[in-house]
Amino acid sequence: MDYVCTNIDLLPVWHRLTEYCKKYEPFMRIKRNDVGYYRLETNSRKPFIATCVQKKHVGVYSVVMYRQPHLIPKELEQFRIGKSCIGFLKDEDEIKHVPKLIENIFDYYAQNEGIK
Repeated sequence: MDYVCTNIDLLPVWHRLTEYCKKYEPFMRIKRNDVGYYRLETNSRKPFIATCVQKKHVGVYSVVMYRQPHLIPKELEQFRIGKSCIGFLKDEDEIKHVPKLIENIFDYYAQNEGIK
């Protein structure tokens, strides 16, 4: 099934968040790269991170946020949607903390899954 972007007005936010993730492509596999939906997984096919335009927000998804919530920078706590998602309604200043979140998730995988 093909992904259909549900809110094109949020694409600039999605693009900014997705650019932060691309730094990790050399260590991962691109599982999905559609307009409005991007997903990386480890070489052992475990989900690493995804960005997705939803109806009212852009989500950054990672299972590690669910299992290891202490890895989420405190500046992003107010943006949590559920247990494994950070969501943004617009291009907010706090987005600048997302690279730290992704780095924390990568470090977790590097220590526990042998990714380098």
